[in-house]
Amino acid sequence: MGVFRGRRKRAGTGVARVADALARLGAERRAGEVPALVVSAAVDVTGCAGAEVAAPSGEVAHRHGPPPSGPILEAPLRGPDGDLGTLRAWGGIPAPDAADALGILAIVAAQVMHATRVATGARLAEARAQRVGEAAADVASAGSRTDGLARLLTRARALLAAPTGAILVPDADGRLTPVLEDGVVPTAGADAWALPDDAAAAAAAGRLWFGEAVVDGEAYVLAIAPLAYGDATYGTLVLRGVPRLDEDERLLLDELADRGAAAVWIAALEEEVRELSTVDPVTRLYDGRYFRQRLDQEISRAARQEASLSVLILSFDGSAELRAKGRDAAADDALLDLAVHVGHNRRASDVACRLSGDEIAMILPDAEGLDAVLVAERIRSATASAIAAPTPRALSVGVATYPHAGAAREELIAAARSALGWARSHGGDRAFLYDREVAAMLEAEARQDIAGTENREDAFVATVYALAAAVDARDPCTHDHGRNVAHVASLIAQELGLPSQRVDEIRIAGLLHDVGKIGVSDRVLRKTTGLDDEEWEEMRQHPVVGNRILAGTKLDGVRPWILHHHERVDGGGYPDGLAGEAIPLESRIIAVAEALDAMVQGRSYRPAMTHAAAMREIQACAGTRYDPAVVAALQALAARGEPGVAPRPTS
Repeated sequence: MGVFRGRRKRAGTGVARVADALARLGAERRAGEVPALVVSAAVDVTGCAGAEVAAPSGEVAHRHGPPPSGPILEAPLRGPDGDLGTLRAWGGIPAPDAADALGILAIVAAQVMHATRVATGARLAEARAQRVGEAAADVASAGSRTDGLARLLTRARALLAAPTGAILVPDADGRLTPVLEDGVVPTAGADAWALPDDAAAAAAAGRLWFGEAVVDGEAYVLAIAPLAYGDATYGTLVLRGVPRLDEDERLLLDELADRGAAAVWIAALEEEVRELSTVDPVTRLYDGRYFRQRLDQEISRAARQEASLSVLILSFDGSAELRAKGRDAAADDALLDLAVHVGHNRRASDVACRLSGDEIAMILPDAEGLDAVLVAERIRSATASAIAAPTPRALSVGVATYPHAGAAREELIAAARSALGWARSHGGDRAFLYDREVAAMLEAEARQDIAGTENREDAFVATVYALAAAVDARDPCTHDHGRNVAHVASLIAQELGLPSQRVDEIRIAGLLHDVGKIGVSDRVLRKTTGLDDEEWEEMRQHPVVGNRILAGTKLDGVRPWILHHHERVDGGGYPDGLAGEAIPLESRIIAVAEALDAMVQGRSYRPAMTHAAAMREIQACAGTRYDPAVVAALQALAARGEPGVAPRPTS
C-alpha cells in the first residue's frame, strides 16, 4: 500500500506537494489500495491531522488520523458515472490553500477510483466469461437433455461453491419439486426444497433471486435462476449454501443460467436429431433435411428477438474434379476431413450439416456479416495445416447474413451459394460475404452477356472497399482511419516526387491497409488494456490476411505494400522482420501515415495526442521504426500546413 509520509521533511511549495501527490495517486492501479492512498494524500497536501473517504451512503471506506472534530474540509468525489462519495479532512493546522488542494485531489481521486473499478470489473468479467464458457461447452457436449441438465447442475454448484443444488419443475399441482439433485441432499422431507415466498415469486416470474432462507431452524443463503432458452423451459436452478452474495456471484449465476440453458437446448436438439435419424452417414453431421428445419427455427428466433443470423456454405475447390475422375472415395474422405475440421473449429452454438453433394453448411446464431466472415476465415485459413494431402486443402466459403441477404430460408441458402460461387470465380481458397449491391452488378453482367474478368474484378474490388469501411466502423476510435491514412500517404508520396500513377496506387493501398483486420476478433480489436502474447499474435496476422484477400485480383500490385506496412526499418517489425530498403517504399510511407492518424485520433487503450506531440514522437522514431526520408517528407508537409497533416487552425 502506498502511503505519503514525512510531511515535516518535505520541501517545496504547496503546489509542488499537490503535484507530487497527484502523480503518486495517478500511478495506482489497485482498486483496494486507492481509498487509503487518497486519505494519506489528503493529510499530506492539506496539513490536516485526519482525513477519510466516505461512500455515497455515508459509510466510511477508509480513515486516517483522529476522529473528525472541529472545522471539516469536504470535497465531492464525482466520477464519469456519478457520485463516488466524499473526501474530508480535519484537525491539525491546515495549509492556507488546503481547501483548493483537497478539491484538486478529489477530482483526480475520483478519476482514479473510477478507472480502477472499471479495470477490476473488466478483469472479473473476462474471468467470469471464461468459466461460464467452459461450463456451457461441457453441457452442450452432453448429447441429451437429461445429461445436459445434470452437467449444468454440477457445474453451477462447483462455480458458486454451493454444497447442495437441485433443478425444480412444477408438478401437477403447480408446486416446484426436484427432478435432479446434486451434492449433500437435504433430509428435511417433502419441504426440503420449499422456497420462501419472494423466491417462489421470482421463480414463477423467471427472475434471478439471492437471499436467505430458513428450513427446520437452519439458515442458509439461497440462489435461484430460471433455465429457459427461446420457447424451451427446463425448470429453476436452486443452489443452497452459497458462501457469498456479492455482485460478481450474481452475474456469474445469471450468465451461467442463460448460457447453460442454451447449451442444454443444443444437447436436447442433438438427442432429437439422433432420434429422427437425421445424421449424414459419411460426415456424421446433421443432414440437409435437419439443416432446413433448424434454419427455419433460427430465423423465427432471430425475427422474434431482432437478432442476427448467418449461414456459411463450405466446399473444397478440388472436390468436383475428384468426382469427375471417378475418385468418389477420395472425395468422400475429403468431405469427412472437412466435417471433422469444422467440428473442431465451430462455436458451441453453431450448427454444422452436410447440405448437399460436397457442401457443408453452418448456421451461426447471433453472428452478423463480419463476425461470420471471421469464423469462415479462421476455418479456411487453418484448413491446409489441419487436413493432410492428398485430400484437397483449398477451401472456399460463401457467407450470407439474415436479414440483409434474405429473410427466408431458401433466400439465405441461395445467397450463401452465390457468395461461394464468387469466391471460386476469384481464384478460390477464400471466404466471400454476400452483398446485394455486388449481386446486382453481377446480374447486370449476365443480362448483357458480359463474361470477361474486368467486371468481375470490379465487383470484387467494390466488396473489398466495403469490407475495409466495415473494419473501420467496428471500432469508434478508427472511424475514417483508412481514408485518413490514404490521404496522408498520397501527400507523402507526392512530396517524395513519385509518379502520379504510383501516388494513386499508394492512396488505394492506404485505404485498404487494414482490411485484414476482418480476421481480428472484436475482443482484441476493442481491448482497452495491453494485449497478451496470444492476442498480439492474432493482431499481427492482419497484414497476412489482407494480403491473402487481395490475391489474384487487379489490386495484386499493392499486396506487398499492405503485407509489409508494419515492418520497421531496424528489422523489428512484422510479419517478416524486413529491414531498411528491403521494405517496400510504399509500405514505409503507409507506416508513417498510419502512425500519425493513430496518434492524433487516439485508440481505446491510448488517448489522442496533439499534432505537435505526434510529430515529435514520429521524429524520435526516425531511423528505428520509420524511414527518415519519409519522416522528413511528412515534416515538410506539416511545415507548409497541408490539410490532414498539420493541425486545423483554431479560431
